[in-house]
Amino acid sequence: VRPFLEKKNITFKSVLDANMSAKGWDVRALPMSYLVSPDGYLIYKALGPREWEIDKMKALIQQHRENSQ
Repeated sequence: VRPFLEKKNITFKSVLDANMSAKGWDVRALPMSYLVSPDGYLIYKALGPREWEIDKMKALIQQHRENSQ
């Protein structure tokens, strides 16, 4: 995986799912982003790039953090 990421100059953090536990998450393309609650529930799924630093995304994350407490 690392050589592919380096060849494509992909700099975002990526992880390897060695157990294929995310197989049922419907990954169709890169990048694919998931927001998962602390108890393992899928909260948000996005296909394609997202600007996570914009206020809309920060509000989405904060909303779900508050709801999970």
